[in-house]
Amino acid sequence: MSDHDASTRDEDRAVLETLAETGPLTVPQLAARLRSHPVTVERRCLELQRRGYLRQGTGGKLTLTEPGEIDRAVGE
Repeated sequence: MSDHDASTRDEDRAVLETLAETGPLTVPQLAARLRSHPVTVERRCLELQRRGYLRQGTGGKLTLTEPGEIDRAVGE
């Protein structure tokens, strides 16, 4: 596994775990909590949405589709 793959998996886990702990957040709110650039967070969220782990609801807030599926989502 490359460093990029490990980094992406870590970013995905951070996004999913944060949403599991806090509930729905917008990309800017999530980026602030993760201390990450909003574009980076948005990119990971779009991929997680595409894979079916997140959905974007009213007001742009992101929520988990399957809260118990974090390990599967990040390939562990």
